[in-house]
Amino acid sequence: MLPTFPTSSTNSTTTARRLPDTRVRRTAAVLAIAALVPSANDAATALAAYVGNGSIARFVLLMNAKAKELGLTSTHFENPHGLEQPGPVPSARDLTTQL
Repeated sequence: MLPTFPTSSTNSTTTARRLPDTRVRRTAAVLAIAALVPSANDAATALAAYVGNGSIARFVLLMNAKAKELGLTSTHFENPHGLEQPGPVPSARDLTTQL
């Protein structure tokens, strides 16, 4: 079972749990699609906890490593959803590279 982690939209906590592999893949795909919808920060946080093996900080490190690997020079992540994130705005080049 994954630890609880705070959701970004409220002060409550959400508990993520491990599901059978086929169900996890299906659930992760649905969450990935949901993360594209405006205000889907809870889905992004749940995906981050899953991919980071229960650690959102670990997921952020993975995101920043991938950004560096892709050559995204003006992109730096502080959290999985980008809300309340201080720092520089990604360049148009970085945004199109991510697509």
